[in-house]
Amino acid sequence: MKRLTFSMLLIASSLSFGQNHTPVAVTGYNSDVIAETIPAISTTDSTLDNINNVLYSQSYDLSGNGTGLPDNGLITSGSSSYQLNPYTAENCILLRTGQSDSLVLTTPASYSSLSLLGLSTEIDGTILLVIKFTDGTAAVIPNNNLPDWYNGSGAVLSGFDRTYRPDDFMDFNTAAPHLYRMDVNLSCIDQAKLVQSIMIINTTPNPTMKTAIFAVSGAPVVSLSSIASFQDLTCNSSNDGSIQIAPSGLTPLGFSWNTTPVTTTQNLNSVGAGNYTCTITDATGCTALLNQFLTEPAAISSNQTATICNGESFTVGSFTHTTPGTFNDTLTASMGCDSVVTTVLSVTSITNNVTISGHLLSTSASGGQYQWLDCNAGNAVIPGATGQIFAPTADGSYAVAVTMNNCTDTSSCIAYSTLGLTETENATISATPNPVTDVLTIRTEESIRSIDVIDVFGKKQLVFLSDKQLYMRNLPAGIYFVTIETDSGEDHVFRVIKQ
Repeated sequence: MKRLTFSMLLIASSLSFGQNHTPVAVTGYNSDVIAETIPAISTTDSTLDNINNVLYSQSYDLSGNGTGLPDNGLITSGSSSYQLNPYTAENCILLRTGQSDSLVLTTPASYSSLSLLGLSTEIDGTILLVIKFTDGTAAVIPNNNLPDWYNGSGAVLSGFDRTYRPDDFMDFNTAAPHLYRMDVNLSCIDQAKLVQSIMIINTTPNPTMKTAIFAVSGAPVVSLSSIASFQDLTCNSSNDGSIQIAPSGLTPLGFSWNTTPVTTTQNLNSVGAGNYTCTITDATGCTALLNQFLTEPAAISSNQTATICNGESFTVGSFTHTTPGTFNDTLTASMGCDSVVTTVLSVTSITNNVTISGHLLSTSASGGQYQWLDCNAGNAVIPGATGQIFAPTADGSYAVAVTMNNCTDTSSCIAYSTLGLTETENATISATPNPVTDVLTIRTEESIRSIDVIDVFGKKQLVFLSDKQLYMRNLPAGIYFVTIETDSGEDHVFRVIKQ
């Protein structure tokens, strides 16, 4: 035989109407004390008091006075409701002093609180409850007061009248009798168990009185799966997350979210990404923790590199940049989210200054592409003049366009004149023959430190020098400028015609 383990539940019964009990289906009623039709002696099998009174339904009252219990057996008290057993069947647990009987749950379940609907006759009654669980344990709740049906206070329902069972004589009382609720809150430990049955014992000292229990309702335990809905963040780092919960449990419920500061509302709104925990506390003081993680989409970002010319600008959305550097520009992407565009911007600046050295023009810009221009001809392109150095063949005004990284800068025009420019006429150094077809002989008493041969387009030519013999055989016919630097540091320029 299964042994029952008993615990004393020291929580006082409550008559509060602010709690949320709903009907619990049970079996085990032992008496029919509600007449559904006339005659009551045929539609009931017991009397509630010692003078043969019973209760009746609204259908029983043919007088039309509106008294009687609801035909559907549904009784509401605040946010709680009770369902009476059909009036055609046994519909109450009726007990004299010292008697006991049990109501068995059709489906064992967990509850935070149980509420019994009943009354006492003759005087106030006292009952002891033994709540049995499917694991073999039980909770004992003694000294539960059940007021007299005509003299108590705090009634759930009043004025439904009574009738004399032998001859159907109704009192036509619209103020009495009364039905009362008796609430019993379970301990947090017992709330984790399944209630199997409720034993009811009439412990009233007066042997003439009776207690009657008509219905059982229960309040659910705090649920661990009460997340109704949640909204992850729309954008990275936004604060539009929310969690909506639909908690169960004996009301009123308390809420405490792990936010800073603590949020005490049922639902959580306007929060960022993270793991959120809500501690729900029911009216019995028992708690449950609900967890929900809110996610956020990855940050929308992109990277790019760009190069502009000096004096130009680079635009990203509404942002404009003209200087080199790394720029993080925040734009609006889909759904209104921020999009960060990182731009590494380079600015190409060309220093293009033209100078004259002897018969040669040169630009200070190196490493680019060159095109010399004839300023006197409307900046006309000089064919073949594409070197950093240019040797004009006629007096005039010249400029050079230098291109680097797709940027082009055109220098100022510079005047070139052969007036005052003379080739070297020095008895100590000469270059013969001139014109030359093969070898140009350099005659000088000094040693030659360096020698350059440049064509009229400013291009340096590759030639071979040996023992002061300059081999020009492979050069195309044309005019060349031969610059000779001797040990004395002097430069000597010869204009040589190659045939």
